Amino acid sequence: MLTLWVFGICALIFLVVVVWVGYSVVRFRHRGEEGEPDQRQINKNYEIAWTIIPTLICVLLGWLTVESMFGPRSGEPLRTEDPDIIITGAQWWWDIRYPKLGVVAANELHLPVGRPFVVQLSSNDVIHTFWIPDLGRKQQMIPGHDNFITIQEDMIGTFLGACAQYCGNQHAWMRLLLVAQSPADFDAWVAQQKVVHPAPVALASAAAPGKTAPVPQPIPVNAVLQAHPEDSHAADEVAGMPAGNVARGARIYQQQTCGNCHAIEGVSSARFAPDLSHVASRATLGAGVLENNKKNLIRWIRDPQAVKPGCNMPNFQFTAEQTNDLVAYLETLQ
Repeated sequence: MLTLWVFGICALIFLVVVVWVGYSVVRFRHRGEEGEPDQRQINKNYEIAWTIIPTLICVLLGWLTVESMFGPRSGEPLRTEDPDIIITGAQWWWDIRYPKLGVVAANELHLPVGRPFVVQLSSNDVIHTFWIPDLGRKQQMIPGHDNFITIQEDMIGTFLGACAQYCGNQHAWMRLLLVAQSPADFDAWVAQQKVVHPAPVALASAAAPGKTAPVPQPIPVNAVLQAHPEDSHAADEVAGMPAGNVARGARIYQQQTCGNCHAIEGVSSARFAPDLSHVASRATLGAGVLENNKKNLIRWIRDPQAVKPGCNMPNFQFTAEQTNDLVAYLETLQ
């Protein structure tokens, strides 16, 4: 509606100017007279009129703009409490929470098509900008100042988003996936995200002494982003080794400092790094830097700084066996 009003007013102004210029060209054209044209001052009433009219036009356009941003037909949420989704930007990943559904995700925004969502946008560190072109405009995420927008996707598919505000040396790899699903598929995803996997203690006790716990096969995921060129170093180090032990991997997660940054439902509740409760169900690792598969997960755990320099995850110097066990555990978190 605002666009139509602005277009109509500007078209009217353009028409008036064109007519006035045309009239002036004809009315005051040179007729061969000698000397200077008449220099008498124009009537002040004209000057007053063409000062007041543009001022009123500016006031009208300003009022229409404000009304479209904050009025009842703005399409934007008037409430700043109880959002449907909370998206928090960090260097360099996205924390995505559905407080009404009790779901936590990272770097993938799932939406059912045809339904609007009120989204709270926050930042943990520096200024980021939320931008998924298919959803429309960009919106800044400012530390200490939450912004609120309404988003809606009407087409099923997977769409790429990113941070549109330079936020550090891995700004280019702060990617975000929008997964637009049918309502039934979205409900199934929510149900899957609410599944609580066994705690490490339960996993450890499930393996009989001296025996290796079975390793569930991960759900295959499709590549949706261009990954880095393959680095076979990490895969070579575990080549020929037996399948990782899930129980040992769970103990490594619990005994090392993993849980100080990463949350796993029922195991740890940290919020400093991406939630890993369902990491195996995601399409990418490192906010889009790698396709999520076993080989790339090994590569990431062995040396995250080689994959995404500057990220906050250090190289823990895990042995090949420890890496294999930890990956076996993480791949059960679907």
